Amino acid sequence: MLRFGTLLLALSLLGGCTLSLFGGQGDPGWPYDTSGTDSTVDTAVDPDTSPPAFRVKLVQIDREYGMCPAEMECVYKVNFEGAPEVRFTGASLSGAALHEVSGTLTDAGVLRLEQAAARLDGVALAQTYGCPGCTDGGVMTLTRWRDDMLANEVSRYPEGEAPAPIGPADALFRSLLEALSTCTPTDLIAVDPNACPPAP
Repeated sequence: MLRFGTLLLALSLLGGCTLSLFGGQGDPGWPYDTSGTDSTVDTAVDPDTSPPAFRVKLVQIDREYGMCPAEMECVYKVNFEGAPEVRFTGASLSGAALHEVSGTLTDAGVLRLEQAAARLDGVALAQTYGCPGCTDGGVMTLTRWRDDMLANEVSRYPEGEAPAPIGPADALFRSLLEALSTCTPTDLIAVDPNACPPAP
């Protein structure tokens, strides 16, 4: 024991340093003092991943044909307010409902609806695009709810000419309109095949 103590003393005197059993020369041992280290975390938000300025819900999409006898079915509506329950209404220009059918979105249908709504998040839409009703095509009307306004907002565009942000919603509307108006179940929606009136 005496020899070991003598050796430590000699090493200390010759090296001019402190020997730690837990570290090397000049090592303070454990625990280390990290108060002087830079622990700053970069919390800057990537503008590409910033949340949109507002979020929306898709409420309804309509297609209307103006050159149509008043008593005929000329207005076609698909309403999403009760999603996953979706309601189709075929109405006359006077607003009288002539044909109503409801269906339930499948998981694939719910995903398509969420994607369509997400495409509209934070996007400013014009009230009117192009010249709806100026040709023989139908007039399309998209209604969405904005959480920053706590109100519905309407945009109109010519049939077949949906602006890019509305494109996914327009495509979903056309798929669901075909399925609901003919009571044909698809991978997007479940509908009772017997819910439609018999063809004349």
